[in-house]
Amino acid sequence: MLSIDGGGTRPICVLHILCEIMYRLSWDLGNITSRRCTTTPHIYPADYFDYIGGGGTGALVSFLLACGATAEEARDTFLRLAPQIKRVRSITDLQLLLQSTTSGCHTMRYRNECIIDIPSRTNIWIPSDTRQDAGFKGILIKKGKPVITCLLPLVATEIYKELTRQTKSSHYTLPFLQDVCPNTQNCSLLLSLGSISSPSRYPPTVSSSMQTGSMLSQWLSPYFPSSCSPVSWMAAPAVAQHQIPESNALERYIPPSAWGRTVIRLEPNLAIWNALGERRWPDEWEDKHFGEHKMLTKNYCSKADNEGRIDVVINILRACLLPGYSMA
Repeated sequence: MLSIDGGGTRPICVLHILCEIMYRLSWDLGNITSRRCTTTPHIYPADYFDYIGGGGTGALVSFLLACGATAEEARDTFLRLAPQIKRVRSITDLQLLLQSTTSGCHTMRYRNECIIDIPSRTNIWIPSDTRQDAGFKGILIKKGKPVITCLLPLVATEIYKELTRQTKSSHYTLPFLQDVCPNTQNCSLLLSLGSISSPSRYPPTVSSSMQTGSMLSQWLSPYFPSSCSPVSWMAAPAVAQHQIPESNALERYIPPSAWGRTVIRLEPNLAIWNALGERRWPDEWEDKHFGEHKMLTKNYCSKADNEGRIDVVINILRACLLPGYSMA
């Protein structure tokens, strides 16, 4: 299971982490070596995760992976769409924008009719208020269902809700887990990716070093009082109000023995400071900072404790060998 948080352009950091995981998995499977790249097919995240859930702008990542994108393709598409998403004025505009990213449509049958669409490559969960009366917190689009017909309208609605600040939180791991896998013992892997303040068994290192006249990075604790940017396009109070209850709820829901073994949370909380003392966050839609966040996310993945968690993920994914792959 793969859970993806929202929060403006913060999923870009998530996609950098996913690219790193898929790259290391490709290396272990022999797709990439120091001398050559084999002709083995690309690795698609949707082939390794039975369920992918995402809310807010994280739903866009789920949509792209459901369409059959690799992690690198999803990242590049998100980077290209981010400046355009910020300017949309309606759900219809979002639907048209998302539909422009789809390719490889073909004829398929749905409800006894022939349509031009793309079958979902895996099961996709999207948060929704329409099923709360039935005890569910989201809608599950099963593998093989048409992506443009069934999934795209839900994703556009979810992104628009975040753009218009109608969402109360950008963290979706708990509702996703409760809907898809109520018994956590049946889950061999839950990989939760985000870059906002959220529950974690692994407190990040806080750096307080300053360098005058140069760009520097600072890793912020999930419970650091100023972890929500006052100039963020999202309403900072909405995240702060729901931060601690969600942390406690997830902590209680998942057995302590599962953390670090079958439940892995990776969350690079980072901010960039410039020589003028201005702070920049990953959710501020300024594409001139995307390259810097990529560098900082890569540094985050290279930290010893985070590398250990990534290794746990890769070892579990390696056990799910697909046709056409062999162990190196």
